[in-house]
Amino acid sequence: MALTYKDQATLKNDINFRDRISVAVAKYTQFILGNAGATVAQKNWAKSVFASSGFDGTAQKVVFFAIWDAAVTGLTSPVDQAALSDASLQTVVETAINNNIIPGFGF
Repeated sequence: MALTYKDQATLKNDINFRDRISVAVAKYTQFILGNAGATVAQKNWAKSVFASSGFDGTAQKVVFFAIWDAAVTGLTSPVDQAALSDASLQTVVETAINNNIIPGFGF
């Protein structure tokens, strides 16, 4: 059975899930800063996150997008965030950042 809103709320509040998202944010930030092909918006975003050590704060924003990703909503109920591999979570996080957060950094 797909996740219910209650399951998604449980997952959103799971500190282990948010910690994993924070690690994925840090990894993506590091990738962007070392990637010559990154866009201006990506570099602006990554610099702002890195400069403010905002990995946890960014994770708290990303989690709201992550819980609606198909890889997450496809988990079974009751929710077990460990069922989502690190590689899948990394993709979820990067997609959320690219589609919902970085567009505001294109100045």
